[in-house]
Amino acid sequence: MSKKEAILKAAIEVFGKRGYERATTDEIAERAGVAKGLIFHHFKSKENLYHQAYRYVVEKLQGEFENFLRENKNRDIFDFMEKWMEKKLEYSANHPEETDFLVTLVGVNENLRRKILSDLEKAQGKFFGFVREKLEDLKLAEGVTEEVALKFLMWFFKGFEEIYLRTYQGRPDQLKKDTRNLVEEVKVMLKIVKRGMLKE
Repeated sequence: MSKKEAILKAAIEVFGKRGYERATTDEIAERAGVAKGLIFHHFKSKENLYHQAYRYVVEKLQGEFENFLRENKNRDIFDFMEKWMEKKLEYSANHPEETDFLVTLVGVNENLRRKILSDLEKAQGKFFGFVREKLEDLKLAEGVTEEVALKFLMWFFKGFEEIYLRTYQGRPDQLKKDTRNLVEEVKVMLKIVKRGMLKE
C-alpha cells in the first residue's frame, strides 16, 4: 500500500469516528504512520483530503456495482434492484469504517457538500442509466412516464440508503444480523413500487 493510500484509509477511519469538524490531521497522520506534512504534500488541505477520501470510497462502490452489473444485467429490473440492495447492505456490514464515513457528509460545510454531491450524481449515473434502459422495457401504468418512474426510484434508493446508514452507524455487527430482514423489507417495498399499496 502506498503512503497516499494509507493516508486515505486512515482519513476514512478517523473522519468516520469523529466527523469532519472534530477529526484532526494530527490523528490521521498518526493512524497512517506518516508525518503530518505528507498529508498536506499529497492533499493540500483537510477539506481536500476529505473530498478525496469520499471519492476513494465512491470509486470502490462503483467498482462493486460494475462487477455486479456484468453478472446480473439480464435480470428483471425489480429482481436486479433487490439483489443490488442486498449486495450493498452486505458490503456496508463488511466495511463499517466506510459506512460510518459516508454518514459524515451531513456535517461538512455547504461548499464541500455541494462538490461531493456533484461527484455522487456522476457516480450514480451508470446505475440510473441502467435503470432507465430497463424502464423502457416495462409497460408503465397510464400517466406514469419513464422520467417520473426513474425519479421515484432514485428517491426510493437514496432514502433507503440514508436511513440504514444513519441507523447502523457504528453498529456493523447489528447490520450483519439485520441484513436478511432489511432485504425482506426491500422486497416488500419493491412489490409496492411494482403493484401499488392497495388491494384492487
